[in-house]
Amino acid sequence: MASPNGCCDLRMNILLKMNPPRADEDVKKIRKFFKQGGHLTMEKADTQNRTDWFDSVREKGYFGAMKYHRRGVSGVFDMTNFDNWVLDVMTRNN
Repeated sequence: MASPNGCCDLRMNILLKMNPPRADEDVKKIRKFFKQGGHLTMEKADTQNRTDWFDSVREKGYFGAMKYHRRGVSGVFDMTNFDNWVLDVMTRNN
């Protein structure tokens, strides 16, 4: 059973078939991220430029799930703040 803001198993199965995850994106983490409503919270965090939320979720191992969601909403939602945060993270790690 999904949380009120989350995504049910059937919808997750359809989503994963339509948009297969990449090798660096853990399917279990993606499922948990969506079931817990992380995708919705991520969109709100992007709107509010909450880079602290992105950092926190990344530290918990959900960076691949965030990238998966970002790819899935490309062309639908403008996630400029998330994109800028990713560039910043990549710069910090190099």
